Amino acid sequence: MTSRRFPLTGLSPEVRFTMTAAECRRHADSGSRLAGPPPTPVAGAVRRFLLVLLLCSAGCWRVAGADQSLNENDSPAAGVRLEPVLSARLVTEYDDNVYLQNLGPLAKHGSWINAVMPVAGVVLRPADGTDRFRLKLAYEADYRFFHSEPTESYLQHMGVLEFEGSRDPWQLQTRATVQYTDGSTDSVVWNPPGGIPALGGYEVRNRRRHFLYQQRLAVRYELGRFFLRGVYEGRVWDFMIDPKPVPFYQNFVDRDDLNAGPEVGWKPGEACAWSLGYRIGHQNQAANPYVPFANAANTYHRVLVGLDTRAWGWLKLSGEAGPSIHEFEPGVALPGQAEVATLLYCRATASLAIGTNTTVSLGTREGLLPSSAGRAAYENIAYTGGIEHRFSRVLSAGVSLTVEEYHFLAPVARWDRVFTPAAKVRCRLDSHLALELRYSFASADSLVPNLDARAYDRHRFGIDFIARY
Repeated sequence: MTSRRFPLTGLSPEVRFTMTAAECRRHADSGSRLAGPPPTPVAGAVRRFLLVLLLCSAGCWRVAGADQSLNENDSPAAGVRLEPVLSARLVTEYDDNVYLQNLGPLAKHGSWINAVMPVAGVVLRPADGTDRFRLKLAYEADYRFFHSEPTESYLQHMGVLEFEGSRDPWQLQTRATVQYTDGSTDSVVWNPPGGIPALGGYEVRNRRRHFLYQQRLAVRYELGRFFLRGVYEGRVWDFMIDPKPVPFYQNFVDRDDLNAGPEVGWKPGEACAWSLGYRIGHQNQAANPYVPFANAANTYHRVLVGLDTRAWGWLKLSGEAGPSIHEFEPGVALPGQAEVATLLYCRATASLAIGTNTTVSLGTREGLLPSSAGRAAYENIAYTGGIEHRFSRVLSAGVSLTVEEYHFLAPVARWDRVFTPAAKVRCRLDSHLALELRYSFASADSLVPNLDARAYDRHRFGIDFIARY
């Protein structure tokens, strides 16, 4: 299967959707059959988002008006109810290890942090109170400022589209986000005796300028106790740092993960559904310009068993799992890397209600992902668990534990694990205002000997003021 590759041209601080004349001539001289410049990951993802927005808006209007006939005095919007979505979170916190380093020049750099996180949007529903459709359009932002480490400050903007609609026997459901983080274009330099921290320091990377597109789209056709469903999932990362041939400078590379496939399902009861599905997908990884050409691009096939249940009124369980067979592209994989790898893919969440005031939440994920540092791939594994209790109408508290692992495929000898226990207390001041105190501790280590530079510990505590309309 021929892989789709994104251009490796550098990006200016402004996102560019065109190539320079020199780049166009270079493509023409190399025998490119393209009539024009190839799309960037950003351009392609934005087009996908706008197309889904257009289709869902049209579908929303069609479903909303399916059961109504307008006369000359009716307004087309009369069948739609608009609900505003307005909230804001003001954050003050302290992070005692901003760069996730226990060794080296950046070890234990701490900083006070302030953030403003507004949300503004609208939800459209049928005016008659039915659930024929729901459309949400929102803008979510994170304006974050590091007082002692100003290079880590950023402005993050995210557009959100959610749509659920049904018209017997069809159902459509999608969630799509496009996120642009306006951070530094200079990457981090992890000099010895420090080094790349456990999990690749993705939190430090995500403060740099980048674009991220994510979407899941499902179309379902009901057949009594059975159903057919088509599913599409996509993720595209475009890292916009300035590449440099500097030792220990992190030249992050673009990557994407796209898949689609059919499912057949069975509903043994009103609150339970099983499914069996197949996915074909491709993961792409751009080449690092300063290392020998190699990457972990691959085509994969998955067979997934899914379960979605709302059993006994106190249990909610949703997930899918199965084998994921990855076929790496010959000629570009690292020497010593297997051409085919069969791994576990899993996504699952569960919620248990204990009485009326206590909720237990559990979750897990596991799947292969190309590294943003280039050339390698790793199993991205996480386990989460938490319990939250409401003491009164005003006061609630919760504790949680997250365990994350990155297990790299051979021949790369890396296996990281990070434990993050956390606690929070929330005080509800009135129906619109709340105050939250929180604390977390991260302990990271390498399960491969003699990689002490990847280990670190980190304390964070903060207070958030939350306002909701």
